[in-house]
Parts: sequence; C-alpha cells; structure tokens
Amino acid sequence: MQVDTLSSTIWQPYEENLTMTFQVVLVGCDGLIVGSDRRVLVRSPATDSDGRKPAWQSLPDTKFIKSEDESLICAFAGGPQSRSIATAFVAEWDKCHSLRQAEWENKLRTTAEVVKGNSRGDEIIVVRKDQPNRVLLVTRDNQDVGIQPIESTICTGTSLNARFVSASFWKSTAVNSLRRLALLTLGYAAIERPGEVGDGFDLMILEASSGTIRWENFQPNDLHIACLVEEFSETARHFILQDDRDKT
Repeated sequence: MQVDTLSSTIWQPYEENLTMTFQVVLVGCDGLIVGSDRRVLVRSPATDSDGRKPAWQSLPDTKFIKSEDESLICAFAGGPQSRSIATAFVAEWDKCHSLRQAEWENKLRTTAEVVKGNSRGDEIIVVRKDQPNRVLLVTRDNQDVGIQPIESTICTGTSLNARFVSASFWKSTAVNSLRRLALLTLGYAAIERPGEVGDGFDLMILEASSGTIRWENFQPNDLHIACLVEEFSETARHFILQDDRDKT
C-alpha cells in the first residue's frame, strides 16, 4: 500500500504487517468448510495536520466475496489488498467457467498481479462449487503471486498457536464432523489474540452430495463456541495433567 512520503518511515512497516484476521479451511470426504472471523480494518484517506494518515480502525464485516449464484466464493485475509484481489476474482468469474484447471490458475495469477498496491501478506481462499474436494490458496507478497491447492487443512491471516488445533486433529471425514473442529480453531484464535481476531464468526459449508452451500453466523462471545472450547480444554487438561500413578 502506498503511503505519503512524509510519514512513510513511520507508517509503512506497520501497514505491511497488518494481518488482523484469521481463517481456517477444512476439506472433508464429502465437502469442505471455510471459517472466518469478522474483524476488518478501515482507514480514512484523509491526512492529519502533520501529514500523517489516521490510525487504522476495526469494525465487523464479512470476509467473503461471492458470485451471485455462489458458484465461486472467495475468503480474504492478511494484507490490505486482499479484499480487492478477491473482488477481482469474482468479477472475472463469468469468463472463466469453461477454463481448464491450468488456465484457471493462470487467470487467477494474472488477475492478482494487476490489482494495484504493494501490500504484503495478501491471502485469498478460492472455492469453486464444482470442486468440493479442494480450494486454491492465492498469496501475494508485493507483486509476487503464488497459488497452492489445499486438499486437507490450512489457516490464513494472523499466525497463531490456534493453528495447532486444526493441523493436529483434521482428518478426511464428513463436514458435519469437521464443523466442530472449525469452531474450536476459531474460538481458540479469538482467545489467543482478542485484539486481532473476533467480532463474530462466519462458516461456509459446501456439501458435495447435494451441491449446496450452507452459511452459519455466530455473534461475538457466542455461548456455543465458548462451551465447546471449555469442554475441549477441560478434557485435554484432565488427560495431560492426571497423575500417571492413577493408571497403575
């Protein structure tokens, strides 16, 4: 992201490391889940009297961009240009239905490259309704674009210890079972970094058998998620901290 010359040394390092977001992908045997928090960043384009731009502010909003028929859904995380890149993918989608896989990935790459801005850490999860067994993760660092197919699990956005939950307990099982794992991962992320992850959560669940997409929305401090986290934590604590002599 470009900044004015006067304040570039003050603001640019801060802007380049903005990753106030957290998302999780879980690909199952019968579909997939993408979960995201709802905290986004905004900043006025105006400058203060000394030439500096005002500080970033957070507000709740969805981090999903989708086509009208939901045949393409993008979730964006990381850098300030991630939303613009996701929007560009959806805008180009009508021209891409018939592209072969390699052509489709190349289209994503070229589209990401032409979006203005040099932010770092842009991450876009790309879900095609006709490909319920994987997602594409598009990353952009300055103008360097990478594309990686994901057929298991991955987290994007802020780097947190909460990633351990999905990475350790994922298996290729039914999405209705993976739903709880998604909520646990998001719940732990919000507890770990309450200043960066939060304002509620959204789940996008794609079911392969029916070809339907289901959306679930959770308010901040949702009681169901809090109970899941506490139940899991208590069970893990009991298992780990019990005296081994109790087994003899």
